[in-house]
Amino acid sequence: MIQDGLYLNDQWVSPFENFALTFQGNDLTKPESQQTSYSSAIKLPDTVNVRAVTQSAEQPNSGSEMPYQLTPAHVVSNGEIMLRGNFRFTDFQQGWNGTLSEAKQQLLTRLKRPLRSLHLSDYDFPWSLDYINSRATAKQGVCFPFVDYGTLSSTEQPSDTLNPAVYVHSLVASMLHEEGYKLTGSLPADELYKRLALPFVEDKPTNVDPDFVEARRARVTCPTGIVAPPRSAGKSITLPFSVVDQPLEGFGQGRLNLYDPVSFSYVVDTAMRVKVTCFQQFQIKIDFGAVEAKLQLEKNGKVVAEEYWSEAGPFNNLLLRVQTIELKTSVSCQAGDRLRLRLVLQRRTRVAQWEGIIFFGAMQSIAGYEPDNALTFGDLWPVGRNLPDMDCLDLLKAVALLTCSTITVDDSRKQVQFTRISEVISNTADALDWTDRICVTPNEPAEITPALEPYGATNYLRWKECEGVDKGYGDGMIEAKSPAVDSVDLFTLPFAASMESPVEISGYGKPLRIETRTVTGSGENRAVNLKSTQPRLIIVEPAHNYTINTSILTDTGTIEKKPVTLMACWFDRRPQLAVTLLNNLSLNFADTATSNGLISRYFVGLRRVLRRPREVSISAKLTPADVAQLDFSRPVLLRSTKIDGLDFTQCYYYLNKVERYRADGLCRLSLVSFF
Repeated sequence: MIQDGLYLNDQWVSPFENFALTFQGNDLTKPESQQTSYSSAIKLPDTVNVRAVTQSAEQPNSGSEMPYQLTPAHVVSNGEIMLRGNFRFTDFQQGWNGTLSEAKQQLLTRLKRPLRSLHLSDYDFPWSLDYINSRATAKQGVCFPFVDYGTLSSTEQPSDTLNPAVYVHSLVASMLHEEGYKLTGSLPADELYKRLALPFVEDKPTNVDPDFVEARRARVTCPTGIVAPPRSAGKSITLPFSVVDQPLEGFGQGRLNLYDPVSFSYVVDTAMRVKVTCFQQFQIKIDFGAVEAKLQLEKNGKVVAEEYWSEAGPFNNLLLRVQTIELKTSVSCQAGDRLRLRLVLQRRTRVAQWEGIIFFGAMQSIAGYEPDNALTFGDLWPVGRNLPDMDCLDLLKAVALLTCSTITVDDSRKQVQFTRISEVISNTADALDWTDRICVTPNEPAEITPALEPYGATNYLRWKECEGVDKGYGDGMIEAKSPAVDSVDLFTLPFAASMESPVEISGYGKPLRIETRTVTGSGENRAVNLKSTQPRLIIVEPAHNYTINTSILTDTGTIEKKPVTLMACWFDRRPQLAVTLLNNLSLNFADTATSNGLISRYFVGLRRVLRRPREVSISAKLTPADVAQLDFSRPVLLRSTKIDGLDFTQCYYYLNKVERYRADGLCRLSLVSFF
């Protein structure tokens, strides 16, 4: 027979009597967080067996890695596995101390990593009209929603705002797959979840991360000095940018050291577009004729970009002015390409009398090289790199909050499930009858609290505030009977709500507006300013799309209007084109004139609990089989009984928590009644 107790790496190390277990699914008293089951502090006996299992990790000079990592562990009672998870070592004092947590905790911890770290290269795409049009009815991966980013007109969508959105279900599937898990349960079939997407919200897309740029950046200057070009022939020189190691003056390069100060060249290490800037001063005096200056960028000895300056005499006869020429360009390169800067000073007319000086030094000659991380239309769009700046866990928890769900992890089957509180409360046919498990403990009588922390009389569910979105837009509230009269913010999502555009499109209605562009001035003074905004969630409808014109720069350098087909989308009010009987969905927590909100869709169970909130704390004696098969998706039934002088009529309860479960089966139940 299997010995009862705690096992590390399938090796017995401690009897069960030395600690207690707490089991919880979703604690209704902590609506903002996801909880996991765990143990009390565990003291491992300092035995030969424990030392063998831990590879003598207690020794000061031990080479064991066990204390530095989570160790697979499980607890057995009466042949049943009570809890499977991971043991964390804390300290050694005549025996190791530590705690055991459910495997779910380790998964959630691993998901505290950037959304941008997901391996989504399979979703990368060529940013082109052909690809955008091909995704007009896409139901997974990338789609292109019809969004006004601030520059939409009634007849045209600018090409730089033909931005993608990524389906949330594709992101969730990817993050779980990378951890070895799969999403199951009712959520994958939920109509709103299937249409939920994360749109692009940055000021402009990028193709590489900041570390890539920083490692390849170089800012250089020339040694102090001057060069006087011959008056007759002029001068064509490779600019001697050889000073690259003066960090206090702002000159240096990234850890890859791509700049070669000997040949004055930037050597490209991988295929990329390089952004090059150069600032060079010189002084020209012209008596008669004309003189020109050319600041040139050479790639492998051939000129690929040039900035031009020219003046005719008489010019600067008193030598009071210093001339400046600046080059700013971006050039596509392959690994091994060499970039170098050249300055040409020479007469432009057949006859000219002039003289000049080229100045070198930290204030007169500066050059910079770095990868150009800006995407342009036609480039490959890296999906992961351009997701919102948030963690995977933030997105996963946001889905749970939106749907009033708890996240359940089955580590043995490697499955993750979202269980809605409404599903638990409606599952009375499968309730656990624990009437006979309830017991009386003189030192801890039954306790009933006619309230449920932290809920108040009015409980707000909020979207994140954002510039350009009306304060409180999309928020909702749930009222409750509570001794507390104050209002409470139950949670605020890490996403902002989105409002409609003021622009109405014929045959479509008003698109959604996510402002990353603002326009100032008009005519020649018109300027488009870029900005990032808060992450958003939107609803997309692959069954309905709209075709609008956009302007594209062709290979011949001309601008042509082309049609582009974009997917209908909304936040809380469907555009006229997308209204059907099957997609009456909204991300507004409150009901609107045209649709039921999230509270009506997902929070019916919580509203039922808060109608007459009562938390019952009561002692019970559960069998090992009860705990091994514990299912928080099943409510608890207590038939009519009398406990500690309290008359319990038959009622169903939401199982909030099983606390301090020990080897003898005694524990404390936290139950929340619903009517």
